[in-house]
Amino acid sequence: ENWLKGELDFLYVAPERLWKEEFIAACRMVPPNMIAVDEAHTLSAWSDTFRSAYKSIGDFITQHRPEVVTAFTATCPPQVERDIREVLCLEHAPKILNYPRRQNLDLRSLPWRGLETMVPMIERANGPAVIYCVTRDRTEQTAVALQQMLGDSKRVAFYHGGMKPSDRSHTQDAYASGSLDVIVATNAFGMGVDVSNVRLVIHRDIACSMEGQSQEDGRAGRDGNYSLCMTYHDPESINKHNFMIRTSNPVFKEVRAVYDVMTRAVDPTGLVSMPSDQIAKACGLHPKYMDPILQILSGARVITRSKAAEKKWGFHVAN
Repeated sequence: ENWLKGELDFLYVAPERLWKEEFIAACRMVPPNMIAVDEAHTLSAWSDTFRSAYKSIGDFITQHRPEVVTAFTATCPPQVERDIREVLCLEHAPKILNYPRRQNLDLRSLPWRGLETMVPMIERANGPAVIYCVTRDRTEQTAVALQQMLGDSKRVAFYHGGMKPSDRSHTQDAYASGSLDVIVATNAFGMGVDVSNVRLVIHRDIACSMEGQSQEDGRAGRDGNYSLCMTYHDPESINKHNFMIRTSNPVFKEVRAVYDVMTRAVDPTGLVSMPSDQIAKACGLHPKYMDPILQILSGARVITRSKAAEKKWGFHVAN
């Protein structure tokens, strides 16, 4: 409403908003004259198998043809740049590159020898710490174990995408305000978090990519003061990443198999109410394959999630 009244200079939205008819209608009436995409590397990392609404940004740009389109990111290797340009229709846009050297970051690595090795570093850190883990279960287990080891000297909490939004916001706010000393998190904790005095970043598990490592180490020392970034090498974490990479990047025949099962399960109204784990079983797939496959089909508008509250796994399948 404020946008339609002309009372806003900037409007910040998530890409999922581009699928909301009321938002699209407002933008038809008052088109934006500039569209800026922050953390643009997520267009490459997420748009296919995690948050398919990112695919809609290019259509939105094409429809409204703003005077300016910009994209910003701290990590942009060649393939990511190609994806950003393709999705945002920026094939011929100039690139402005700045490379700040973060000389205050002390990057180190050690073989994994157990949680006990973290405790002295956390106790010596003259400021907040972030510890990254590869899975949600490990995040929670690590937080509980560290709190027991540290006692009352440090306040520890965990953060991951499986938490309620309100709990995530509360934890993030507590960390930003200084009420927490240590946050144990998956890579869901990072973008949009700007705590300037983080003195310690520990990777209990290696990051999923070099770009991820750079983003996560980049949480440290934003005030320019010395900060330690320690990465542990643990073969088990590499195995977990290999499994997650495999399940997050399904091949065509797996996507096709899910689509075929869903089309056979369509009821007369065009709705599929078959639970996703049953669909996976019918295709001979691990259930973890389902989320990225459903995102791929959703991003291509082959399926759309039903708004009927009682249909938890309800999807409409296009003809």
